[in-house]
Amino acid sequence: MDIETNKYAAYHRQYYLAHKEKIELYKKEWRKKHPGYANMHRKKSYQKNKRMLQKLKTNGCAKCGYNKYNACLEFHHVNPENKKFYITVDTMGRKDLTDELNKCILLCNRCHREIHTKEIQDV
Repeated sequence: MDIETNKYAAYHRQYYLAHKEKIELYKKEWRKKHPGYANMHRKKSYQKNKRMLQKLKTNGCAKCGYNKYNACLEFHHVNPENKKFYITVDTMGRKDLTDELNKCILLCNRCHREIHTKEIQDV
């Protein structure tokens, strides 16, 4: 981020904290006037995330190559300390989801269990 962006973000945060009650009340009233809008947005985001994850799963397991059923493929965090959240289609932010996917490899559920079993036995 450049300096101008940081200044804007700091100002925006300061403004929000100073007017938090007023802003939250406005948001609540807006949601009442526009029922279903948030659900529509959530549904679109869910569908986009689902398509992206399905497309990534076509490559198959990184360890054994299994690619018969997408439901049997899982994303494994290579370094568990860097893990922010589990990968699901319910994750709202596309950027957050992409960032988290970059920390993972795709494995079939069998290979995934083998890796975690070895980690547990090594402890």
